[in-house]
Amino acid sequence: MTAFGFDHLWTVNAVLGALWLLTAVSMIALNAWSHFLESRAGRGGVFRPLNGGLEDAEPFELKRKFFKSWNRWQKIEALTALAHRAPEQASELIGIALKSKIEDVRYFALVAAGIAKTPECAELLVKSLDLGDIHGMRIASLLENFPESAMPAMEGGLDHVNPRVRAWIIRVLTQRKQTPFNPSILQKADDLHPAVRAAVFEYLGEHRMAENLIAQGLYDKVWFVRAEACRALGRMHPERHAAQFIRLMIHDPSTLVKTVAEKNLLKNIDAAMPAIRECLENGPRLSQRICVQALVESGETANILLNNLSRDPKVRAEASSVLRALLKTNIFFGLNHQLERFAPEIREQLVAIITNMEPSIAPQLTLQGKGQ
Repeated sequence: MTAFGFDHLWTVNAVLGALWLLTAVSMIALNAWSHFLESRAGRGGVFRPLNGGLEDAEPFELKRKFFKSWNRWQKIEALTALAHRAPEQASELIGIALKSKIEDVRYFALVAAGIAKTPECAELLVKSLDLGDIHGMRIASLLENFPESAMPAMEGGLDHVNPRVRAWIIRVLTQRKQTPFNPSILQKADDLHPAVRAAVFEYLGEHRMAENLIAQGLYDKVWFVRAEACRALGRMHPERHAAQFIRLMIHDPSTLVKTVAEKNLLKNIDAAMPAIRECLENGPRLSQRICVQALVESGETANILLNNLSRDPKVRAEASSVLRALLKTNIFFGLNHQLERFAPEIREQLVAIITNMEPSIAPQLTLQGKGQ
């Protein structure tokens, strides 16, 4: 390369470097100047609120303040004041603020919509769920407190093309305890998006509806949908689905689903006892271990022992069948520890019953204990 070529390359690099440096310095200066002006124009600065206070300003003054002020906090102040003072006139301005390039203005536009609580503002919030912003939870919490007159605008989101919107709207309706059950949500149980299906099961569980449909969700291919269906059944009649909960505790690959199923099983252990007894008598080894673990964690083993001494023949027969099935599994459940808790005369009676059921276990039993 000639000397001219080197000189030419050096010149181009020098010019580009100078332009980059000039741009960086300009941006820093503009940013510093902007912060300086905002600090001067903020609350308590040289600018004074309209008419001594924005809360006394007329709606047209607040709108003018929003459009003319270049300070974000004055815009926000005008916007929220308008939502308080004239909510029916605020929706148009809120819609404009939601499109602002300034994140603070967009966020407080959501807050202003929650203050106004008009159907138009509800529609704006539903549309905001489609923007992929990070404020989904905040928007949902605002919609929960809207009046019933805004329900048509919210329910319109159930058929939105964006599954994020559909899921959030169903969650909002779940939290609105005063709103009657919406049958159209049943159709969303087969939605292609798992977040929508999970929201549907949460909604149905909250309203104690469509128990059989929820039970189908226990077989969903997505783990958090199964977990939500399991949690919903736990709010309704968990004893009816004890066998399914045992299956989930054994076979489900998700730890969370296993945990929810176990909580449901322990929630009403007495009602689930027929399914547990059937599992102890005829279930596979792993199922039996799960059932024994549930009995121990619920503290039901002590009740099973004591019910074998009940004066009620029915109670005594049921407890006897469970205890016999429990002993036949030969799975450790702390039998001696349980016996040690009883007074000597009760302990002797229980040891006699257990020995009669399973003679081979007699040498392992203790007749000594704390007698509590």
